[in-house]
Amino acid sequence: MIKSDLNDKCIILTTVSFPYGNAETWLETEILFLAKSFKKVIVIPYKTEGKLRAVPSNVILVKDFKSKFILNILRFFSSIKRCGFLIRLMAIDKNITFLVLQFWWALTASAWYKRIENLLKKETFKDVIIYSQWFNGCATALALLKSKYPNVKTIVKCHGWDVYEDRLKIDFYPFRKQTIEKVDKVFAISDDGNSHLASIYPSFKQKIETIKLGVFDHGFCNKKNDFNVLKIVSCSYLNNTKRIHLIIDALSYFNNTNYNIEWHHIGGGELQKTLESYAKEKLNNEGVTYKFLGNLKNEEIRELYANNFFDMFLNVSSSEGIPVSIMEAQSAGIPVIATNVGGTGEIVNNQNGLLLDKDFKPYDLYKIIASVIDAQEDWIKKRSLSRKHWATYFNAEKNYKKFIEKINLL
Repeated sequence: MIKSDLNDKCIILTTVSFPYGNAETWLETEILFLAKSFKKVIVIPYKTEGKLRAVPSNVILVKDFKSKFILNILRFFSSIKRCGFLIRLMAIDKNITFLVLQFWWALTASAWYKRIENLLKKETFKDVIIYSQWFNGCATALALLKSKYPNVKTIVKCHGWDVYEDRLKIDFYPFRKQTIEKVDKVFAISDDGNSHLASIYPSFKQKIETIKLGVFDHGFCNKKNDFNVLKIVSCSYLNNTKRIHLIIDALSYFNNTNYNIEWHHIGGGELQKTLESYAKEKLNNEGVTYKFLGNLKNEEIRELYANNFFDMFLNVSSSEGIPVSIMEAQSAGIPVIATNVGGTGEIVNNQNGLLLDKDFKPYDLYKIIASVIDAQEDWIKKRSLSRKHWATYFNAEKNYKKFIEKINLL
């Protein structure tokens, strides 16, 4: 599927947990392209809890970062020089919460700096790229490393919470200006994220570029069935940002109606028990059935889409980058109804699905879902347009090849 084009470069990728656990699922695809393009791929996850996912043979895992991180915190004075430099850049006109955030950010950056520098000293690299998957404290560490090791290439990717300040309810992120100034490139996964950063840091907009994620073509399209049931699927982590309770509220209007509705939700999280209880309370009519499927592997989601028909995919988040879950749904030809937040408008439109206002009311969503039954021909057209949109803009082969080409030119 992926043509091998190995070069002599090494790439060091820092993550939150990939390849452990269930998070950062897009990296399951991206790592295949990195491994086919670089002689050695070193992955440093912060957390190593959960099941280890399969990675190519030339991917080397550094598993001890979290313990080293804690050790660096305990031995704060051993890294006071780096922390001190960052602390001098702290915005002291903010409230105590933000000051604490900046101080923690400085400690995190210092710990990442030390771990990556030790790796650079230990290994003999002909050419190396250091790649932070998030615009977090590790990205700041890359800026510090770039100052000391100017020949090392440093890149940062940013998604949703690490782009938009309102996700953390702050005015601005710590040390962001200094980080963008020093690293070689910042890749946003959406045009909206790109524009947001460029509007705040216009003098560095030439360093910020959009590179969208993507999913593979799995060779099937979700097929229409003949059953008189409206089937809905959603896929997200169960937290406050994803607002799954609004789906439950919307579906509750179908109680005591003649509609037959079936809703499947993919994904677990901290609110799973709460939302299961809420659904049990609100969806108490036989005409509305639901299933919380928990965390599924990518291949299990694809199998679900291949073997079960769905009329629509729902995403009602208050904030997003561009969800990979929507890409997967579109690749299977499932129309998407989603809130117009972040970069979602770059993948969903009123031709291939439908965009909701961010502050929609559950009754509005109920009316839209009910209208699908009366507009079958329009929604059949949306199915083919949905898959076409994925093929044009979110095909993994196209997007990751473009990404590899760009970082090789740094």
